[in-house]
Amino acid sequence: MDDLFIARSLFGTTMAFHIIFATIGVGLPLMILIAELLYQKTKDLDYVVMAKRWTKTFAVLLGVEFRLGRLLACSYRCYGQDLWK
Repeated sequence: MDDLFIARSLFGTTMAFHIIFATIGVGLPLMILIAELLYQKTKDLDYVVMAKRWTKTFAVLLGVEFRLGRLLACSYRCYGQDLWK
């Protein structure tokens, strides 16, 4: 295996995880908002529990996504010129 193949494999794997986590990261705040609004409307405590759990999940997801974004930026800066040839 040459270095270019390894770099492309790492970049592709990182992009795959980034796409999944970024999609969840966009949709999860909307779900938290809907749960909070439903609690305000119905006063059912289950919605508060859901919103709190999803908020903790979102915090972990955000931490993972920051690391993945940083890794993507570094790998693109290092290998970006060779990836598209």
